[in-house]
Amino acid sequence: MASSNKNYMLVSVWYTSTNLDELTSLACHGDRLEFDRGVYKHWAVYVGLQDLPDAHSGRKRRVHSVVHRTNNTVGSAAMVSKEKYGTGDIDIESLEEVCTSSQVRINNSHDGLGCLPSADVVQRVLDAVSKSSTTLQQQQPCSGAYNLVTNNCEHFATWARNDTKSSGQVQTVGAGAASAALGAAVAIGAAVGLWKVRSREDQRSRRS
Repeated sequence: MASSNKNYMLVSVWYTSTNLDELTSLACHGDRLEFDRGVYKHWAVYVGLQDLPDAHSGRKRRVHSVVHRTNNTVGSAAMVSKEKYGTGDIDIESLEEVCTSSQVRINNSHDGLGCLPSADVVQRVLDAVSKSSTTLQQQQPCSGAYNLVTNNCEHFATWARNDTKSSGQVQTVGAGAASAALGAAVAIGAAVGLWKVRSREDQRSRRS
């Protein structure tokens, strides 16, 4: 399985919009691309050169492209459930347009979970683009409508390449929340214990 993917388990250095040609010279069809947006990471699947309409002229041009769940709405409510705001659809766009001012790298770190052949990954995401334009989001292959916690852009990219839905961002946040909750519980327990000790000491002092 690994032999059909030249970039098996590869995590590259970061690139910017000024040296995307270096990224595309390394990238293989079906690679997961990670975009650093600052406060979060956006994910897409690289599908190589595709004929896409120019945003200004409308004429088709052959450009390096990615398939991803679109991510252009700001705000906590929209981030959690983007389908209500018209975003979160599966779409194909040029790598340059998705990158904008972000850093981007190849990140195939989940390949140890299993990795589909590159051609199958590309066909899977292109099929998803076609289906997302003709069916309800609930019928899309990656379990329906966008949700930040259960069905985000990383879930889609991982499903496409590794045939499993997972999001390291959600797991990290979840682990952090669990640690914070545990820390809070320990702190509360310590406070209650200290209160009980002091309460017993006060009772003894009154008796004496």
